[in-house]
Amino acid sequence: MKALRIVFLLLLVVVAGSYAYWVQTAPGIPVSRTIMNSEGQSLEVVIVGRMGQTLHFDRTSDGGRYELAFGKLGWKDRIFAERLPEQAPPPVVVKEEDQPSDPYIASRRQRIGELQQKKTEFIAEIKSGSLNNILARKRQEDLVSLEKEIIDLQGAIDAYVSRTGNK
Repeated sequence: MKALRIVFLLLLVVVAGSYAYWVQTAPGIPVSRTIMNSEGQSLEVVIVGRMGQTLHFDRTSDGGRYELAFGKLGWKDRIFAERLPEQAPPPVVVKEEDQPSDPYIASRRQRIGELQQKKTEFIAEIKSGSLNNILARKRQEDLVSLEKEIIDLQGAIDAYVSRTGNK
């Protein structure tokens, strides 16, 4: 009986140590990596986010933002992606020449981007299932109000453009 207890404790120590190592060595975001899909094609990327079973990345060759489901990754990259923390990707940086010159429009578009980021984070929280019922309902209400504010801001931009002719 004593030997069985010792074996159990040793097994427990090994499992706890393995788990601690697994958690301590988890990669952070952003991370540069060559990922491979299930057909063996590779791609140089900078992983900028993970939401659920979707990986968000910027392709190194053209800087474009893309997303890929874990099921389309090779097995090594799928394990790597599972270890990444759940984190919404940052908003796409717009080049200065693409930004409107009018500060009114620029400020409203910036606010829309911030609200969309917040909306993405709330959706991820709701889908994760980690919220209690009250907080989940609150997040649903917040999503509705965020969507209304985005629509109002876009309407304000459209009205301003039609009045002034600025873009």
